[in-house]
Amino acid sequence: TARKYRKVLARHHSNRNPNANPFLAIIEVEELALKLTDPLLIMQACNASIQLQAGEGFSNLEALANEQASRIMRNLGEPVVENYRERAIHVYSHKWGAKAKSRWLQEEQDLIISEDSDEGQQCCGRRFLTPI
Repeated sequence: TARKYRKVLARHHSNRNPNANPFLAIIEVEELALKLTDPLLIMQACNASIQLQAGEGFSNLEALANEQASRIMRNLGEPVVENYRERAIHVYSHKWGAKAKSRWLQEEQDLIISEDSDEGQQCCGRRFLTPI
């Protein structure tokens, strides 16, 4: 399904639909994170995606790109996770007005900090087999 959406977005992009660019940037970051192992290159791609979303004024996608960067960098064991997570919480809450999503991310972050070493965590009513 992801490949199908990428093809649809690529077709819209080739037809000069400006709304496709922000979504393509998010998908491209995911693809890079799956292919590359260099945290610096992945972080640069994350930052470029975040800047694109912010520049276009898509607060919801800016927050999503920050959340995505936080998850990817955490999986790589990088210490910059907190910056992305805090920015996602701020953008969701203050720029986009998604207070519930902001609270959910904060609760998830609090759980990560308090139970970081435990396998099989429970977060916000859901059970995870690996650490978040």
